[in-house]
Amino acid sequence: MEPGILLTINLLGRIGGCVKHTTKQVVTVDVTPMNHKQPEYITRKIKHTDRVATPCVKKLRISSEVVLGWQYGECPAWVKPTVWKSMNKKQRLESHLNRFDEGYGISYE
Repeated sequence: MEPGILLTINLLGRIGGCVKHTTKQVVTVDVTPMNHKQPEYITRKIKHTDRVATPCVKKLRISSEVVLGWQYGECPAWVKPTVWKSMNKKQRLESHLNRFDEGYGISYE
């Protein structure tokens, strides 16, 4: 019997904490009001922080019985029956797995 599948669902994640810096950088911003011909700029020295996104995933173990049910079971509601009949086992499985995608991608093994 096949071992099951470990599905990894990528999620939005979050922004990590601030990184402390000791140097300052000069930032110039254009603050010209609408319809003015003369540009106005504001320049400030700031301590910059680099915040990076922390990845977030959800791991889900799917048993071999469920996998076999997906591969040999009846046509699901989101696929036309004529298309389902022409799919091979791998395409049927991927059709079910793609339903878990929350917009950031999935991977499985």
